[in-house]
Amino acid sequence: MLLVWGRRWYGKRLGYVGEFCEICRRPQPFTLTKMTLIGHFWYLPMGTHYGSVHRGRCLQCGTEIDTARERYGNVARRKAPARELLDATFPNHEQVLKARLEAERVVRGDPRALAPETRDRLVDLPFVILSPITERRFGKGTQMDWPVGLALLSVVLLPILLDDAARAVAPDHEGTAVLAGVLIGLGLTVWQIAMVTGRWKRHYLLPRLRTALAPLKPTQAELWLRPAKPPEQRNILARGFNKTYAYAEAGYMWLIRHLTAYSGVTVVIGLLIVAGALYGIARIPTGFLPLEDQGYFIAAVQLPDGASLERTEAAMKDVSTTLSKVEGVQHVVAVSGVSVLDNSASLANAGVAYIILTPWNERG
Repeated sequence: MLLVWGRRWYGKRLGYVGEFCEICRRPQPFTLTKMTLIGHFWYLPMGTHYGSVHRGRCLQCGTEIDTARERYGNVARRKAPARELLDATFPNHEQVLKARLEAERVVRGDPRALAPETRDRLVDLPFVILSPITERRFGKGTQMDWPVGLALLSVVLLPILLDDAARAVAPDHEGTAVLAGVLIGLGLTVWQIAMVTGRWKRHYLLPRLRTALAPLKPTQAELWLRPAKPPEQRNILARGFNKTYAYAEAGYMWLIRHLTAYSGVTVVIGLLIVAGALYGIARIPTGFLPLEDQGYFIAAVQLPDGASLERTEAAMKDVSTTLSKVEGVQHVVAVSGVSVLDNSASLANAGVAYIILTPWNERG
């Protein structure tokens, strides 16, 4: 017989309190829950109590924090707005949260104006709050969520569905269909279990970290939770790039500063550039050689079906003689037995003449 026993956390909701949420970065209503570690048998609480803690859960973002019952004077039985709950359940919140609220006002104005130690603490705080939540969730082995539950359900349903389908289509392969359904269901289950961590990160951790850290605009070094390396200690490539970028940035700022200071002159120069561009488009050819005159053209000759090659050669000779007399034609190259109208196929009744023109400046 399989026996299940051990220790388990059991929660009892005490009510609602007002508290400052470090993820939402403002006072919010919280639920206050007393969590007690109790021995259990088949998940039924019994036996020794091994201790208790109090946890608050923000009703806006759902983040849990460890807190103490003694922090609050009263616990409200009904949910209310944050300001009302602060006044009713956290009588001395103005003194307790004064420094934190002042730091938040500075963050809303200019986050770089914070003292370095205060800024480092505010950047670290969301990670400190979310780390225990992640440990509690993934410190108990395999995790379940609704996609894993659906995958486990498919282990039961897929064999039944495939068995019914095989019975109607191929009765001799019912056993194979059931086995395939089980294997597909197990594969889906393993896949979804492997994806649990990624889903938790995308849907829980990252949105809360973005909400908490966006007002602070942390640097990459701050997110790495280590101090930035001083500029003089960086390698020669980094120093060279930073120096070049600093010169370029200074030049760009000088240009923008003068353009805005002399905005009238800037507008006139811009209009002159636009007028010059329009004049150039209207007067200057768009190609090195105009498309309508590439220095030659091609004439295709097609005689009636059944015409001999000798007749075609005679016709091509007449074409060459006639075109050579035209003013502007330098010379004519005639080829018999080729049809450019049929992808240069060899035909006895076809020919092509390449008419080379004199240079463009001589033709006017």
